[in-house]
Amino acid sequence: MLAFKSDNVGIMNGFSLKFECVEDLLNLPKCVTVSSIFGSVNIYESSKEVYSSPDTRNIIKSNAIKADCAKECVETAGCSKYFYSRDNGCQFVLGQAKFDGYDDSVTISGGFNNFCPENPFRQRFKKTSYFYCKFLTPSETDDLIQQILAENGGRNWRKLNEWSFMDGFNDNGEEQNKSSYILLKSGHPSGVNPPSAGEAAFTWIRFEFITHVRTKKKNKRGKRSSDDFQSDLDDITAIDDEVINSIQTELLLPEDVALLETTPVESVIETVTAEGEVAGTCDNGACDCAVGFVKNEDGTCGIPQPTLPKIDPETGETITTTTTTTTTTTTTTTTVAKTNQEELMELRDNFVDLITDTFGSNSVFGRLTTRPIKTITQRLLDAYDRHSCQGQPSRRRRSTPREQATETCNNLRNIIDEVESWSSVIPTCGSDKRRTRIIRGQVNQLAKIKTRLTKCDTKLTRKVKGKNV
Repeated sequence: MLAFKSDNVGIMNGFSLKFECVEDLLNLPKCVTVSSIFGSVNIYESSKEVYSSPDTRNIIKSNAIKADCAKECVETAGCSKYFYSRDNGCQFVLGQAKFDGYDDSVTISGGFNNFCPENPFRQRFKKTSYFYCKFLTPSETDDLIQQILAENGGRNWRKLNEWSFMDGFNDNGEEQNKSSYILLKSGHPSGVNPPSAGEAAFTWIRFEFITHVRTKKKNKRGKRSSDDFQSDLDDITAIDDEVINSIQTELLLPEDVALLETTPVESVIETVTAEGEVAGTCDNGACDCAVGFVKNEDGTCGIPQPTLPKIDPETGETITTTTTTTTTTTTTTTTVAKTNQEELMELRDNFVDLITDTFGSNSVFGRLTTRPIKTITQRLLDAYDRHSCQGQPSRRRRSTPREQATETCNNLRNIIDEVESWSSVIPTCGSDKRRTRIIRGQVNQLAKIKTRLTKCDTKLTRKVKGKNV
């Protein structure tokens, strides 16, 4: 009951109040909790829903009973959706799942949803690595693959052409679940031609490694952190090094087969959402978000947060707004001062462009020099955002007067000095200890680049002489 006090007394027509949850207004999922090795995990639960995957190998059949089907999915890295039917038991999908409609035989289904509360584990990345091997063999490619699978079957240190699921700990002592797949299939490097007539018979096989990781959070508050992000990114970067080395050195081959060539390992690291969607790609310590996704505070990519619809107070219905825009085109020349962030990105781009233009895009010296500067500048930008003070103007960096350097190597050294100088404009809100630690760490990394640049003049001389650098 509601009571109102007023100086005016009169007969009122009355009114009604309508209370609706945000979940109902936005048609968000109804989330439930499931107990697991990670703690209480939030998932979406329904019934009769069937899911599939474009790649059938990502559909896993489990022996779990109906009551444990959701738990099985939660405790399997990469699992996004599950469903249980009377006919086929428990099944779940690794990676992004496709909704395949409804089936009355499915008694329970569900999975992770981007709008359920944050969970007590981190699953941010998926890694795919691959390389090619060239074999001298009298067999056809598919026959050779079957022979290799037979030679290596039953070995307890790995499985080929099937998923492996492992529980363990990462280097930080955090509990971790890993799902990995080692795929052998026919394929050859781009630009490689088949053997000419009269050449010995050879064939190429593509070795592909797919890895999902789910890591239990130590922070009980569940708060995301860029330190965790960097740790997870470092972890996923090296996650398959051991097994790739093992395959390359210990793989058993049939007696009449000889290995002729192995290509370098190529890798792709993708950041994924709770539902398994690929939200961006990551390299050099930072992630670039795909179209339709936004950068999260911790450095990963995710979906934009929904906004509440407008409600008509008379009818209680959602208001659909139609906007008509009239555009007038004018030409204006203005000079806009660069933001601190733009200044740093310009320094980074100038450094990378100068290295590439001078030493070439395939230069080993160039790659070893440009990769760190990309990582360092991204971490400085993240620190700038993290320690920004709301409502306070940003400090501007004072340019250090310098003589205009005419030599390439001096220009490169000057840019590194400018980047180091830029770190002083990082705002001071938040943890001062953390801010100092981040700046000190990146300055130390910049010092390593300076040390590498002491070889710049020598490398440039070799480049002029036509030698590889």
